Amino acid sequence: MRQWILNYLDCNDIKITNIRKDRYGNEIYSGKIICDGKVFFIRRRIPIFLGKGLSRYFKIKGLYEAIPPTYWKASKNNWIRHMRLIHLRMLFDAITLINPIKDLSILILGCGWGWEVWALLYIMNELALKLNYKIIGIDLAYRPLKKAKKISFLSNEINVDFAVSAAERLLFRNNIFDIVIGLFGVLDHSGFYPILFKEVNRVLKKNGLFLFTVLNKFAIDWFLKIISNPKLFWKTIKKAKEPFTRVTIPLNKGGTVRIPTHYYQINEVLKIMKMNQFRVIKKYGIFSLLPMNFKAHKFRSYHEFLSKVERRFSSTFPFNFLGRYLGILAMKT
Repeated sequence: MRQWILNYLDCNDIKITNIRKDRYGNEIYSGKIICDGKVFFIRRRIPIFLGKGLSRYFKIKGLYEAIPPTYWKASKNNWIRHMRLIHLRMLFDAITLINPIKDLSILILGCGWGWEVWALLYIMNELALKLNYKIIGIDLAYRPLKKAKKISFLSNEINVDFAVSAAERLLFRNNIFDIVIGLFGVLDHSGFYPILFKEVNRVLKKNGLFLFTVLNKFAIDWFLKIISNPKLFWKTIKKAKEPFTRVTIPLNKGGTVRIPTHYYQINEVLKIMKMNQFRVIKKYGIFSLLPMNFKAHKFRSYHEFLSKVERRFSSTFPFNFLGRYLGILAMKT
């Protein structure tokens, strides 16, 4: 654990005990963080900000732990690569919008093995931005963070750190981050997503940016599936009023995990934004023209064509409303 992460914690009285440093002496390998009397543990360089009152998150944590750390790697699947290229554009828009800030603090929710971290560093390097930055990635699952921590250690990224934490119960101070990012899943699979939006508002600075994606309940590819499979129509009607459904994710070595999932309506997203004092700056659609199919791996020629068109017009009406994923770039007012 990098010691600078303590500066971000919402603690009036903080101390670290039972410290054991790694053999290189650069990081805290294990120990206890005592924050206003609450005890949190450091395990193999990763602080774990889960304490009493957070048992309700443990079930979803177990489901995330079952998914391989790099399951969603873009190099393995053309559909994931397509999605990540639009994510990259979204991150580029956020960084260029907040470019004048010299000291940049970024929080990434549900970061997994850290794709967003490495993408941000790539963008800042390509733009030759001379920024003093600190990036904190959090996830409920410990396994992918071990992979993320190993990558940061091997690349000697001293301004990047990771922690096990629930996005709905952040231990960070008010008004501390310039950008909060939540791409691909973290807002879809939260059982307490209204609280999550409030927490983001709390930790963001005024005029800070919130960049995120959510699953769209009324995506165009779902309507096309309903036309070809009428059974899905009745299933959709039956489930329409339920806040959660379950998405089945196959695992590499066989078996599946079923994760509770909330599908959003665009009006619902805009209402939540307004309630939490966010102004929407830009909207994106992902898998609006290109049907989403993570089970396949390689594009056919028409998939390649649809992918190129969609990436070009992902933030243009009506494509930015029709995607299976809705992307939002918003500013705290």
